Amino acid sequence: MPAGNRTTEWDTLSTQLVASSTNKSEPTYGKLITKDIYIETLLPLLDTLELDLAARYGDHSITGGDVTWDAGIKYSPFDTFSLRASAATAIRTPNISDLYGGRGETFAAVADPCSGVSATTTGNVADNCRIISSINDRIVKDGNFELTQAEKQGTGGTTGGSANVKAETAETYSVGAIWQVIDDLSITVDYYNVAIDDAITSTSRSTVMRRCFEVSATDFDPTCAGASVRNEDGALTSVDSGTGNENQIDTSGIDTDITYSMDLGPGTFRTQLVWTYTIEYVIAGIESGETVDYVGEVLTPEHRANLNLSYGIDDFNFAWRMRYWDEAVDSINGENFNFYSGEPLTVGNEIDAVVYHDINARYNFSNGIEAFVGVKNLFDKQPPLLPQGTVNGGTGINTASEAYDVTGRYFYAGVNFKF
Repeated sequence: MPAGNRTTEWDTLSTQLVASSTNKSEPTYGKLITKDIYIETLLPLLDTLELDLAARYGDHSITGGDVTWDAGIKYSPFDTFSLRASAATAIRTPNISDLYGGRGETFAAVADPCSGVSATTTGNVADNCRIISSINDRIVKDGNFELTQAEKQGTGGTTGGSANVKAETAETYSVGAIWQVIDDLSITVDYYNVAIDDAITSTSRSTVMRRCFEVSATDFDPTCAGASVRNEDGALTSVDSGTGNENQIDTSGIDTDITYSMDLGPGTFRTQLVWTYTIEYVIAGIESGETVDYVGEVLTPEHRANLNLSYGIDDFNFAWRMRYWDEAVDSINGENFNFYSGEPLTVGNEIDAVVYHDINARYNFSNGIEAFVGVKNLFDKQPPLLPQGTVNGGTGINTASEAYDVTGRYFYAGVNFKF
């Protein structure tokens, strides 16, 4: 990217940052009832081979009854080495928030399908745009419907739950190995593959608009069934959306767990590395069938890891945890945009890897009392900037709270009692 444009983009990001604030939200109210019954058995087939079988029936007051199952096999040719594999079906029924979440304000980026439409643009979208008189008036006057920066970033609206959400289902497979290298060192490696149908997610407001305008002119509703509002100049001022069963997700990866302990001085030193490598995270739209691999985006980084270190002496234990979140981009496929130019973000799209440090100390008293004190985000690592116009930035916090620490360094202490 030319150096002359870098400053422009960052200045625009600053503008997009200050445009964001905390939004109001309606309360969430609703109820559901679930009842489950399950059975599990472990069958030793040979001295070195065992079969694990399980089944569950769940009855959900909203989505009805479903049966899921799990089958696993473990082969241990040596006392220190085992191979294992499993296959299962799973279901996630919608929760209270999915179904009845109170509608909350949002100013997240939304693409107007009419942007750029002229008198000669063809197709259902263009035809439907010109049906709206305020848009057509601007096309007649200016030659096309071109949005200003203020109009691009001024689209409010709400998101919330939907009573029409149904359960999402999944099929999972895994294969792995467990190796006790020595008494104090063990390594576990597992490959996983998960396929999810009817994945529950919040329908993007851009998708709401696209679906509305892609229909034929005879079926077109200029208000998108009440989900959108335009001002007298044709610019969107509000677009609403909700939860739905939007996607099919296929993801796979490798989980690794390495644990080691040793006597050190008067106590015991322990370390554990938990690492996840994501091979793919492919989402296919139910309507279009278009697939995008989102590995490398903020919420699906290629690498994630935790390194846990601890040292214990009798009833005292001190622990240090490091949390690693890999470098990422806000959008793989350019769904974010710069309010100034209307183009996808470039410089502001890239996010460096982050490492958080947490420490805690615990002491167990002989009478069943445990006291603890700790600090999370010890070095007060600040989250990356993801303002309005980004895909993953949350309105009011200007970052992705699902991935990054938004609280900063904080201290805690407490006491546990066992009776």
